[in-house]
Amino acid sequence: MNFCITFSIVSVGMISPLLGYYHLGRLGFLLTVVAGLATSWLMAVCAVVSFVYLETVLLSFATYAACLALAYMILVWLHLRAARSSSIREAQRKLRLAG
Repeated sequence: MNFCITFSIVSVGMISPLLGYYHLGRLGFLLTVVAGLATSWLMAVCAVVSFVYLETVLLSFATYAACLALAYMILVWLHLRAARSSSIREAQRKLRLAG
């Protein structure tokens, strides 16, 4: 169970900077490092709330899984929105990241 929590906090925190680097190179990486840290912090808070304050293990795990799924769905939604954005494509052309 401890591995599951640690892996989810680290992976959710690292996805944002990697997607930012994918979209805008170094500039996107720097802009989304803060978002990755904030997401990791929120997942840690969700883990503490889920596993400390809820009575049953099954309810705690279900709550944490729901928080994790919500975080991933928000990241996917933001990634898809950025991938279709004309301003992101224009910035990629200016940074010579896309042809």
